[in-house]
Amino acid sequence: MASTNTRLGARVAVGFGAVALAAITTLGGGLPASAAGPNVDTTREGSITIHKYAEPAVASGLANNGLALAADDLSALTPLGGVGFTVELVPGTDLRTTAGWELAEQLEAADDDAAIITAQERIAAGTTTTRTGSTGAIGSQNAGQLALTGLPLGVYLVTETSPGANQIAIESAPFLVSVPMAHPTGSEWLYDVNVYPKNSLTTISKVVDDAAAFGLGDRVSWTIAVDVPEVAADDTLDTFVVTDTLDARLGYVGATVAATAATATPGERQPLALVSGQHYSVVDGRDFSVTFTPDGRALLAAADGAELTVDIVTTIDALEGDTAAQTEDGIIMNAATVAFDDGAFTAETPTPTSWGTLTIRKHETGAQDVALSGATFRVYRSADDAAADRNPIAVDAATPDQVDFVSDDQGIAFVPGLKAGTYWIVETVAPLGYTRGTAPLEVVVTAGDLSQTTIERQVGNDKIAAYALPVTGGSGQAAFMIGGAGLLVTAVGFALVRRRQARADV
Repeated sequence: MASTNTRLGARVAVGFGAVALAAITTLGGGLPASAAGPNVDTTREGSITIHKYAEPAVASGLANNGLALAADDLSALTPLGGVGFTVELVPGTDLRTTAGWELAEQLEAADDDAAIITAQERIAAGTTTTRTGSTGAIGSQNAGQLALTGLPLGVYLVTETSPGANQIAIESAPFLVSVPMAHPTGSEWLYDVNVYPKNSLTTISKVVDDAAAFGLGDRVSWTIAVDVPEVAADDTLDTFVVTDTLDARLGYVGATVAATAATATPGERQPLALVSGQHYSVVDGRDFSVTFTPDGRALLAAADGAELTVDIVTTIDALEGDTAAQTEDGIIMNAATVAFDDGAFTAETPTPTSWGTLTIRKHETGAQDVALSGATFRVYRSADDAAADRNPIAVDAATPDQVDFVSDDQGIAFVPGLKAGTYWIVETVAPLGYTRGTAPLEVVVTAGDLSQTTIERQVGNDKIAAYALPVTGGSGQAAFMIGGAGLLVTAVGFALVRRRQARADV
């Protein structure tokens, strides 16, 4: 992973390339005291064309000598549109003059960091030619290019000022370019200079997996995926931190950190041996973070196409949103941020985990105003489970592992938290004096609806018929007495028959 620019610890670099003064000897020897550069056409102007690309996973090995590269050579690289630049003439480096050549020579001879600092100081203190612009949009004819023409001869400081819409993790360091510069052949001057600074990019995404979560208290996992920036062979990652401040309605359980790298076989990846404590440190809890050590950053930067994955496991502890935090009832999103040397990027789950509550009202069949207390319900994920009383959903609310929900004196059986979707309920215990409904009943839980006044299902019970008991002085008692007298007459008649039979036998 090589770069066309040299990046140093001080975050600056010199990009003279084959700077003009390096060819003085080749093109005509030392400078006369009153002359400009040898054979330089002082009547001409020049140009700088910036070609902006993403840092490739594998070093391109392309030349960086001021000439424009062929389209075929660039076909494997990704152009970056909308990247902003400022190009400033370093005061005192007019290459039409001997003094300008002498200052340019001093900059070339200086330490890279010192040369950039000197150029910046001279620009800040004096009047200079400044040009700004952004690389062409992707899809346009000049995608990823910025051509600055009509430039006076001199040494220019090129500074990247804006990433545009690109997620640039490591910017191109400031660099110096001379106009003109020596042609690679060494036989002439190159007045139109092409430069190819690269950017290290990243992407971050976050998704939620709530497939196994149904009741309040169940576990949900959040997966953060980060593309590690491609880093030039002579560069390093100085910062790599992933943070995730969990929604207040989530409870932290634990996390795992893993990374993979590309292999020579397309589509195949191999794990990287990340070791906690050696390559990274973790801050557990609601304010979760992973910070990579120098060893960890070096390991990731050296791998081709490295990808980092952080899986965070939480519980769903509550559903009520917070106006101040701009969160909605039952709608739980979560965002993660990754920070690199020159940028921080945030990704939010594209879809939330959505929850609501379930309110069942129990009443007498045919009389909804007669509320029934004491009915017990269970909730199931499928009609088959409901019919077999298998896998009732537990809701860890006030009562851990609660699977039974009992109607109160208002007839309300309330389930305090279920993932939005379709469920089936079964009445397992009926109110005293009423028959139990045994058929599974389908219910729908709506995301964000936490109100107990919204009834998702009305369930009626048939009252058990009472026995007709006698009442003193009434027809019930008369019927009972008549029935009793009839039994007595029958008994007497039966006794007489038995006596006559006995006599006959004698």
